[in-house]
Amino acid sequence: MIFERLVLHDFGPYRGQHTCSFEGTQPSRPVVLIGGLNGAGKTTLMDAIQLALFGKLARCSGRNGLSYDEYLSRSIHLRAWPRESRVQLHLRARSAGAEHTLVLDRSWTSSERGAREHFEVFRDGHPDQKLTESWHDHLELSLPSRLAELFFFDGERIEALADQTTAAGVLRSAVETLLGLDIVARLQGDLSVLQRRKQKLLVSTETNRAVEKIEMELQTLEGRRAELVQDQGSAQVLLDQTARDLADVETRFQRDGGGLFQQRIHFENQQVALAQQAESTADALREIAAGAAPLVIVEGLLNSVQTQAARESASFQQEAVQTALTARDEQLLRALEDARIPKSALGTVRHWLEKDRIQRLASNDAEFLLRMTDAGRDALAELRRSTLTDVVARSQVLIDQYVGTQSELDAAASRLAATPSEEVLEEISARLDSARARHRDAEVQFAIVGSELTQVRTSIQRCEETRSRLLHADLDARNERDDAARSEIHIVRVKDTLREFREALLHRHLLRIEQLALDSFRLLIRKPHLVTGLAVNPDDFSITVTGADGAVLPPDRLSAGERQLLATAVLWGLRRASGRVVPLVIDTPLGRLDSHHRKNLITRYFPAASHQVVLLSTDEEIDRRYYEMLKPFVGAEYTLEYDAAADSSMIRTGYTLTDSEVVNVP
Repeated sequence: MIFERLVLHDFGPYRGQHTCSFEGTQPSRPVVLIGGLNGAGKTTLMDAIQLALFGKLARCSGRNGLSYDEYLSRSIHLRAWPRESRVQLHLRARSAGAEHTLVLDRSWTSSERGAREHFEVFRDGHPDQKLTESWHDHLELSLPSRLAELFFFDGERIEALADQTTAAGVLRSAVETLLGLDIVARLQGDLSVLQRRKQKLLVSTETNRAVEKIEMELQTLEGRRAELVQDQGSAQVLLDQTARDLADVETRFQRDGGGLFQQRIHFENQQVALAQQAESTADALREIAAGAAPLVIVEGLLNSVQTQAARESASFQQEAVQTALTARDEQLLRALEDARIPKSALGTVRHWLEKDRIQRLASNDAEFLLRMTDAGRDALAELRRSTLTDVVARSQVLIDQYVGTQSELDAAASRLAATPSEEVLEEISARLDSARARHRDAEVQFAIVGSELTQVRTSIQRCEETRSRLLHADLDARNERDDAARSEIHIVRVKDTLREFREALLHRHLLRIEQLALDSFRLLIRKPHLVTGLAVNPDDFSITVTGADGAVLPPDRLSAGERQLLATAVLWGLRRASGRVVPLVIDTPLGRLDSHHRKNLITRYFPAASHQVVLLSTDEEIDRRYYEMLKPFVGAEYTLEYDAAADSSMIRTGYTLTDSEVVNVP
């Protein structure tokens, strides 16, 4: 199936007739890029395509619980007269081995009696009555309406699938729709209704009355549950909106210096602590200076004193030796005289001894200035060897510590100087407090609704269990109603068979869906080895991913952008598993993705997602940078603008960037 063009006449914000052509697409340029501000009519184009295809089965965004007639009436342009509207979808599709051009023409008029619709299909330029009458059955073969959400969706659908709290429900709906299990579920529900009817025939009248009372209570509880589900949806929308508002205000607060202001007290305390540390270091330096530290200045003089003291000690020892030698020499000479040695020999010895004493006395020329004791010399040596060395080392450590502390003090002073004052942040602080209060209120409201919904669901479960006990308490009466009993038995068997069929079908197809989703995710992610496995639990439809180490990767290990890419990959895998060759239409495709993940979607997903991809984007999503990346794959491009004079949205050729420059596909 290939879309050729879409024609709108007085539909939604489009007054008069407007045409959007898709004929410029080709295999190498499959993308139709349609840009516009919010409210310019992008979503209306997707609604028009679905309305032309599916009619009352279309899941249009603006329907919101309205009946089909009410939706048609409200979708007519407010200033259209007469009150009528039309959508035409021109497409090419293959049938019986041949390609045909089809025109789906759906028009309607509105009056006080309601909307009146006319639908006709043209094949190869001629009305085809048979195809018109069987169009729904014909379309079910190529694109069942229950699969439309796989091919027509917006960024919120991806965000819902990326959110852990809603992903399982969204995936369950998609997989069951793809495999036709929604039909099995409806059949199981119908069998349960039939089973209860048959069971009522097998029990006593008293039990029937009790069951009817419980069913009336169940009906009331089911109604309340439906109301609470809607309230919960509204509360979720409000909670998401207040969360986005709070994030925006917090971003502005941080940009204006709010983060620094919030740390002001920390900075001030840090400055005081650093000042105390610097003063403590200075005190330690003063304590050292009051001791032996000043002697470091006269290190040279101390060396001279130690040298002089050593010389004086040596001279003193030499004098003692000289006195001892003199006494010894006198004793020696007397001994020689007593031995009556020749006088010549005695004179020679006396001369030699005198000469030796004179030589020894000549080498002892030290001047006695200090006359330092041995204890004094030892104290001086210890002072130079240990005390002054320790003083120098400790002083250097304290000086380095003091300099570092002073540097940190300067940095702390700079941070305080850069911190904005409370008056500067007064307005944004008030907005931040208000946003936080609104978000808290929304959280409280969501919690209240959720709590009540849980209570109602518990009550429903309790009533159903009570009803089940009552219905099974009196089943001995089945012998009196053989037909009802046989029906009960066969219904149970059929339900068991359906359950087994569902499990087998899920097991068979989930493996393929998991592999296709994993392959798609690897194509999209910029970390190809981040995830090596992907599995879908067939019971609760939760998604489990496996990391590179083979261990289960917790969802919080993936960034918000990576979770959105995973959601996109799952949708891509489901579409590939469906085997349907259908154009893809995406509204607000990039959502809240960061730049890295947007690039992957633009370069890897959009060009390969389908043979024809219609992107409905705001100018902030696909700006100049992303437009240049996408341009090689764009076959046609338009900009939607609202013309106040004409009171209509207009479809302009070319894509308008943020700086108002219009570019066209060559």
